[in-house]
Amino acid sequence: MTLGNVHEKIAALIKKDIVFFLMANIVFSLSSFLVNAFLPKILSDGTYTQFVYIFQMVLFVTNTVQVGFVLALYYFAKQNSKESFNIYYTLVSMLNIAIMLCCLIPQSFVFGLLKLQELSFTERLSFALAVIVSSIFLYNKGANIQQKQYHYMLWVSLSAFLLRIAALIYIALTHTEGNTMLLLLIFVFPFVVDIKDYTLRVIRNVRPKQIGRPMLADFATYSLKVWLTGVLFIISSKMFLISTKDMDEVFTASLAFASGFIGIIYIFKATFYNFYLAKFSKDNIQEIRNYVQKLLKYALPYFVLLLFIVSCSCTFVRFVFGGLGESAWKILFILLMQTGIICYLGMITLLAKTLNYLNLEIILNIFRILLVWVICNLWKTDDMLTWYGVSVFALMTPEIIISAFILNRLAQKQIQN
Repeated sequence: MTLGNVHEKIAALIKKDIVFFLMANIVFSLSSFLVNAFLPKILSDGTYTQFVYIFQMVLFVTNTVQVGFVLALYYFAKQNSKESFNIYYTLVSMLNIAIMLCCLIPQSFVFGLLKLQELSFTERLSFALAVIVSSIFLYNKGANIQQKQYHYMLWVSLSAFLLRIAALIYIALTHTEGNTMLLLLIFVFPFVVDIKDYTLRVIRNVRPKQIGRPMLADFATYSLKVWLTGVLFIISSKMFLISTKDMDEVFTASLAFASGFIGIIYIFKATFYNFYLAKFSKDNIQEIRNYVQKLLKYALPYFVLLLFIVSCSCTFVRFVFGGLGESAWKILFILLMQTGIICYLGMITLLAKTLNYLNLEIILNIFRILLVWVICNLWKTDDMLTWYGVSVFALMTPEIIISAFILNRLAQKQIQN
């Protein structure tokens, strides 16, 4: 192969949509990584310990209220794009209004569940704005994927990256301490481009009177099934963090800090997960079988790369963030390994949505919550690290079962076109 051929192949690869999609995810995840890496350095210990929990709860609530609209858009836009976008942004707008109302109601049960009752009115308002703007970013991203606007997605991610760096510099120079300003600087200010895009899309697309009831019912049902599957996983993944908040604040802060590193692996999963969900159809089973064969073929290289990334991350934390305690890098190792394994299995379990095994996913995710609840509430030990490790790896049980089920069905050719 000549140098010219290599250059042509590289040039062709760079022009592919999935490369721009991957780059957009990498850039945004890098901004999240920098926020998690530098907040402990630029905030006082007391402020960081308090804010990092609020930070994680913003992410938790944002993921909880996604309601499956994005995957429903992927599915229904192939049938009727105009009506799908009308339903999509109408429901998103209604959801954002509901989030704001829930956060502003005095003595809201939401903050009681999250153990954030101490937040003031302005802190609750900034918390609501943080969740809404974070949701807008994700919903706009789903719309851009559906419309294949991958180049524009990269520009949006770059703008958020640069503005988040500016926010970190401002926090460091002004010694910002209040939760309200920190929430606005980290979650709202960097996403002005998304706020603009969302406003324009609502104006262009939202026409409630033109929505057909049958399609609205189908869209909502599909969305809620996907949401229920996802939210059950999210709840189970945060149960340990919430249960330890009042037990050991240092350990809880280390858990929240380690969670910020998940993006190192998640960027790849998010890119390929959405790409293949939008691509696959249950009418083309042979394409799915070819995809699964490739996944199994590259399992060993994947786990070698995973171990390398996890080792580098833990070494970095151990020597650069030693002030967080000896348990910080150990927690990070457990969390990143578990996340990497779930990401790999997730590339198989995504087929449950294509092959309509959502009911099985829902049942197994309910089982996961019960299992983690038992571990967090009925089994107590003085060794917090062991307790955490058992809880974290228990989370993988549904993915293992669903993956084995799908692989078995494909191997036995029980799934036909």
